[in-house]
Amino acid sequence: MKFLVESIDTIHTKVIIDTLRMPSKDSMDLLNKMDSFYNNSWSKLMIVVTIAFSIIGIIMPILVQWYQKKELKLSEEKLRLEIKQEIDDALKVMRSDFKKEIDEQLAPLRMETRAGLHHIQGLLMTTRKSYNNAARDYLNAVKFYLQSNVDSGLTNAFKEFIKLMPNCTVEGLATALKKQNTTFEDALKKIKDLDKEGKHSISIETIENLYKTLKHPEVPN
Repeated sequence: MKFLVESIDTIHTKVIIDTLRMPSKDSMDLLNKMDSFYNNSWSKLMIVVTIAFSIIGIIMPILVQWYQKKELKLSEEKLRLEIKQEIDDALKVMRSDFKKEIDEQLAPLRMETRAGLHHIQGLLMTTRKSYNNAARDYLNAVKFYLQSNVDSGLTNAFKEFIKLMPNCTVEGLATALKKQNTTFEDALKKIKDLDKEGKHSISIETIENLYKTLKHPEVPN
């Protein structure tokens, strides 16, 4: 645009110089033509400038609006992803805490259930006169009762365990407990460790003394 204006001024100046060298009548005609040319050129220039500014005035707001919408969309997507991530993290923590709390609450119930199953199995083995296997089941029942903090079942298990102990043998108990990769002494020590307050120390000591009186297998001569 600046070049166009400078070109018009240059032509205008050249025409004026050439006009001064002509006769007056020809000079007047040429000046009128020059003036007409100049006015037309200026009018066209104004039209071009007006159109250019009009186009810029229309396109620029559209471009700005498009850019703003794009930025807004990107910001919304980023915000959505951040919110989703925070929700996912919060849900993971909640699930973990909930599972931990449920496990803590169910742990004693699981132990009580296992204790009850071994207790029933011990009663069944006693009726079948399989005393060594019954003793093994009572050892397990007592262990799980102590872990569940259920005293009612524990008391009965101790009574029945003590009652059948004279019918057991050292060799028979070793065989029964071998399946669990333990010995009677180790199993009884585990029960002692679980009875932290010593509430059942008398029953445990009674079983321990009864075990010492059991028959050992005869050694052949």
